[in-house]
Amino acid sequence: MRQELITPTILKRVTSRANLAIILLVGGMFCLFRFTLGPPGVSVSEIAFPFILLLGHLVFSPLPWQWTGDDAPMAGLGRGIVQSLLFNVAWVTLILSVHQVAGPQRPRDLREPPPLSGPEGPPPERGGPGREQRDRRASPIVGLALVNVSFALVFGWVFADKEATEARERSMAGLLRQSRSRALQNQLEPHVLYNALSGLSELVYEDPLAAEEVITRLADLYRMLTIH
Repeated sequence: MRQELITPTILKRVTSRANLAIILLVGGMFCLFRFTLGPPGVSVSEIAFPFILLLGHLVFSPLPWQWTGDDAPMAGLGRGIVQSLLFNVAWVTLILSVHQVAGPQRPRDLREPPPLSGPEGPPPERGGPGREQRDRRASPIVGLALVNVSFALVFGWVFADKEATEARERSMAGLLRQSRSRALQNQLEPHVLYNALSGLSELVYEDPLAAEEVITRLADLYRMLTIH
């Protein structure tokens, strides 16, 4: 797909009622899950974040699969995977970074008991095994990024393949219309039209009603030619 076709494709994708309904449905389910299991005090940014992330998938995920630089509707498997990984890592990291910086920072839960000290459970010393175990834990944001990059890879391929199929169907429909137009034009070649008008001039005197019907059909035929 060429660069000039990408913007109309994105606009068509984001203005589809079915796509927007899916975003609202899935985003609403994430918000409901957040209200049910998460801590209280949900901010506006936390409510909007699932919808923004899903909209990002709808807009950006198919793009690396559709970017070919030529008239091909979709990139090959190898090129598409490489482009998708690089592009999706970039935009997912950007969105999650903005959410981390702009989102609210939650304080530590006051109900959590303080670290034990003394014989019952002294805190691990600095640099001890407890610190090494904490350092090995991956941040939740990293896991969220990996899940979204993997989802964007698969979702982008599925959606790009769907749009490529629709583009091929539109191309075939256009070729069919052109073939019909050529067939109609062949029927109105000069000698064919001359014979039809000669027979029509005789039919006017013999059967005026039939001649009127033939004239109407001939006018409809010309109208179809102008449409095609």
